[in-house]
Amino acid sequence: MNVPRRRFNTLAAAGRLEEALELASDCTLCGLCERVCPHGIPHTELLAGLRAEEPTPSAVERALRSGTPYPRKLEGEGEPLDGDVVAVLGCTIRSRREWLESALRLARRAGLATLGREEPCCLNFARKRGEEVPERVRERWRRLFEEYDAVVVFCPGCLDFCIEVLGERPLYYAAIAEFEGVPRGATYKSPCHLVRHGLDEAVLSALPDHVRTPPRRHRCCGGGALVGEPSPDTVRALRRSGEPVITPCPMCTRTLEGELDVRPLWEYAVNLSPR
Repeated sequence: MNVPRRRFNTLAAAGRLEEALELASDCTLCGLCERVCPHGIPHTELLAGLRAEEPTPSAVERALRSGTPYPRKLEGEGEPLDGDVVAVLGCTIRSRREWLESALRLARRAGLATLGREEPCCLNFARKRGEEVPERVRERWRRLFEEYDAVVVFCPGCLDFCIEVLGERPLYYAAIAEFEGVPRGATYKSPCHLVRHGLDEAVLSALPDHVRTPPRRHRCCGGGALVGEPSPDTVRALRRSGEPVITPCPMCTRTLEGELDVRPLWEYAVNLSPR
């Protein structure tokens, strides 16, 4: 997000932590600053530590109570699905019926299992707010890696959680997908966590050559860590093309859809190859 880093560093160094925290509330903790920092400063760890002093957000309390930060968690017809490989669609996809149905069509075509409402929430957004992910949530995710041949995630936040908290590396749907019908000239929006964990290039290599990749495509949408506000810088950069924006990330789609013609990439996926 658009946090004035120099001012934040000055305030933090001077011990004016309350003022620094006020600025830090606009940071999504995507981790891309760490990726380019020449000094290796753990920015996300520092900011999450500051945020731990804040009251617990209502979305975190809801997720701990009901398994989703959204008002509802949808289940599709015929779920849970059976299979040797399980797909975790994520809370954002399960908050919207049309997204859920298109993701389930893809899962059925690939022969993947799904969990319906029993799907665990990764609480990665809570972790970025300085909250500790409960052990019962971690254990539920660990069992998925033990019980299935592989785990496929649709949410970059779930990917980030599995790698950083569990030490497991699930498959990301868009990196193992075949695509058809992607609009000619569409602009690709990179999800922060795919860049952070080295999967963005794999997604791009699966897309047709006519997809546009703008300079500095590694921009944060502004949706992470419960910030939920479109980044003006990102909106301006993506709006210049005048073409549809495609992204494999449900949160990027949700955050930017009021500002741009943004379309979820899973709607163009025709099959997955998880093996």
